[in-house]
Amino acid sequence: MAKVEIKDDITYLTIYRSDFERIGEGQFYSGAMHQCAGFAVIDKRRFKQYQQLTDQKFTTEFVIVIYDEMRVVYGDKVLDIILSHEVGHIKLGHLRMTDEEAIANKTKIELEADDYAAKIHGKKAVHRALMKTVKVLAPIFAKYEKTTIKAVLEELTTDSIFAHRLEALV
Repeated sequence: MAKVEIKDDITYLTIYRSDFERIGEGQFYSGAMHQCAGFAVIDKRRFKQYQQLTDQKFTTEFVIVIYDEMRVVYGDKVLDIILSHEVGHIKLGHLRMTDEEAIANKTKIELEADDYAAKIHGKKAVHRALMKTVKVLAPIFAKYEKTTIKAVLEELTTDSIFAHRLEALV
């Protein structure tokens, strides 16, 4: 059963591998991101899919979903920075955008959430956390794109939203 914690008017839902098996990865919002980065921020429109994982009703407007294995992958320090970034999306109103607006402004909203986290942890720490994320994602992307990890790392750090985010944190 998923673990629920409420902090600062945000629900944190830690889900486990058995939760994926129970409702199926394809039913999750941002299912690919769960497989990759292990995090998602959802609003009331998407609560139903996750509500079945816990006996506790979601009483906050937003839920940050954390795949439990990411605690081991990232470690507590990086996890705290990533969660600050996700909280930034909530506090800055990014989840109030339509899907079309969010897609059209993807780089801008990611930079804003990074800046929010940097005000808490410092730019260098957020940069290190983002590099860790890139290194976690690279093997997964390489597998799906049938290419090398080196090629994916090169692309992510030179020609992508990640590249813009890394550059802004220097």
